[in-house]
Amino acid sequence: MQIAQNIILCFIFCSVFTNAFAVSSFVNIPTFISLILCVVFFCHVKWHKIILKPSLLYIIWAILTFSLFLFSEANKALNHWVMWTWSFFIFYFVVKKTLLYVISLSSVFFYKIFNVLSFTVFFASVFAIFEFFAVNFSGIDLNLYIPRGSVEEYQPLALTFIRARSFMEESGQFSFFLECFAPISIGWIFINSKKKKVVRIIYVSVVVISLFVTFSAYGFVALLMSLIVFFYYFIVYSESAAVFFKKTFFILISIVLASLFLSTFIDQALEVVNIKLDGSTSMNERTSRFEGILPYLKGVNLFIGYGPAAHETLGIGSFISSYLVVLMSTGILGLILFVTFLINHFSVILSIEDYRWRCCFVISFVTSVVHLMFVDMIIYPWFWLLLSLLYCVKYNKNVED
Repeated sequence: MQIAQNIILCFIFCSVFTNAFAVSSFVNIPTFISLILCVVFFCHVKWHKIILKPSLLYIIWAILTFSLFLFSEANKALNHWVMWTWSFFIFYFVVKKTLLYVISLSSVFFYKIFNVLSFTVFFASVFAIFEFFAVNFSGIDLNLYIPRGSVEEYQPLALTFIRARSFMEESGQFSFFLECFAPISIGWIFINSKKKKVVRIIYVSVVVISLFVTFSAYGFVALLMSLIVFFYYFIVYSESAAVFFKKTFFILISIVLASLFLSTFIDQALEVVNIKLDGSTSMNERTSRFEGILPYLKGVNLFIGYGPAAHETLGIGSFISSYLVVLMSTGILGLILFVTFLINHFSVILSIEDYRWRCCFVISFVTSVVHLMFVDMIIYPWFWLLLSLLYCVKYNKNVED
């Protein structure tokens, strides 16, 4: 199935182009490639008469569809329904099944997947750094050379700098992309013994710097969360007591040195976080929108929601949170199923035998799941691809379909 392999690798690399070279936030290169993959996948399913097993996402989708016909009055309801359907059935289900199938035919393809993923993260990170210095210090507007689906002019300020967004629509989206894939790609660089030490240092440095130039408040928090999880696995999985104390001492020295030599960057990161939390427009807006939905959570809508584009049906602002979107679109029943879906995947992560892979996926999963509280990223492929890659690592370990 060489065609499917090539499409998968192309999909992973092109997953960064959600805004660059796109028609809109949904009609973009990843969507087009996933459509081709979907056609190939279902031709294969029909030819080999494969029986597809149900998932919790099917039930959520059924609730969403039921609420669409029963309650939705939004002009864009059908568009949102298509985006949900695409995310559930193509970005997640089709991609996951295809990945597992092609890996079962060729173990070498496993290495290709993570090599391409690592290159994709590095490529997007290098571009973000170049973009940051170009716009802030050279006055070069890269938007003149790269067509974008929306937000052509993008000049959000953090401190005195214009934030980098790479090939995404906003800086926060690029930060979310890094949260999903940077820990896994960095882990792969270290797990793959063929990579030289200098390559590892350069790779980590570029990715971390690219996160800083986004000036994403949650991105900095996610970095701290990542370090805590990493240090936990780094210390706990020591070969002996002597190694345990050596690692603990190494971490303490590293923290002291980082505090001394990176104090300027740390201070700027803390300032960005404080601005975000201390009465910022963004935080006030999120708080007010959460409080604004409470009067609508009643009756049958409390259980099955208002269907896709619920905010438009209710005549209120967008929810700016994936969990609020799920709640208002599919009710408390859909939210419970979605949270259960996430818990099931986290349990799969914890069952990974190799603690290095387990550490990487814990970091990616936890930071991205928490970030979903503050952004609506359901229609983008990154989180769904993260879950599919999890099964790639587990595919020889009796992974559940």
